[in-house]
Amino acid sequence: MPTAGSVSAARVDPGASSFGGAQLISPAGETAAVAGPPALAELGDAGAAIAYAQGTAVRAAIAPPAGPFAAPQTLEDGATPAGDLRIAGDGAHGIVAAWRRGDPASGEIRARLYDADAPTLAAATVPTTLDPGQPAAFAATVADPWTGATAVWDLGDGTTATGTSVSHAYAAGGLYPVAVRARDGAGNLSQPTERVVRVNVAAGAPGLGACASRFPSLRPSRSPSSAPHAATDRASSASRAGRRPNPCAAAHGRRPSGRFAYHGALPAPPRPRSPGASAAAH
Repeated sequence: MPTAGSVSAARVDPGASSFGGAQLISPAGETAAVAGPPALAELGDAGAAIAYAQGTAVRAAIAPPAGPFAAPQTLEDGATPAGDLRIAGDGAHGIVAAWRRGDPASGEIRARLYDADAPTLAAATVPTTLDPGQPAAFAATVADPWTGATAVWDLGDGTTATGTSVSHAYAAGGLYPVAVRARDGAGNLSQPTERVVRVNVAAGAPGLGACASRFPSLRPSRSPSSAPHAATDRASSASRAGRRPNPCAAAHGRRPSGRFAYHGALPAPPRPRSPGASAAAH
């Protein structure tokens, strides 16, 4: 029979000889009836999950491999009491909580999945060199054993895209930092994989000749496999210091993001000498 009260738990860590102190799991001040005993499941590396039905709410709390249980999450709060709660998992990647809602004879069976792990981003294919307006394919290999996964892209020019295979064309020449992550059905994200796409500056674009002659790494690549150098836009810092902006920053249109930087400093153009200074020098 359901009984009023709170839900508490104590855990014992690997290698310990006894349980730690009891921790209150249910919200403080909750007085609704608890429908049966809480359900427990193991997560990977000695993490744990506890779920319970209290009144019309079904709640669950997760404990990391080392540390206390986090505040409980409400999995569902309906108009009718919940009961017959069960919880199970694979011991590593996630758990499933299931319960009955409503009358035992005619109620519904409800369930929620907890995905404990971020998805895997196994590979990413990003073009290295393009021409302005040239459509290019971007691809990623992703996986998640519980909720499936897709890829989310930041293409570096303000465009975002979703999917394991997307197409995009850049309107202007420049260096574009591309980042891709895997995202699973629970919203977990992998660490990003980052690449730089070099889009050739169109012939006749202002500043191309000067940049290409002073910095060979900025010349249009003849080999699709050549890796672009990183770049730092010194234009704004030069302006703040009272110097003229470096023309090689403007030649690339879009300013690179802070995640990438050119190798080495771009020297500022020489400052013109005043006539008085020239006379003094002689």
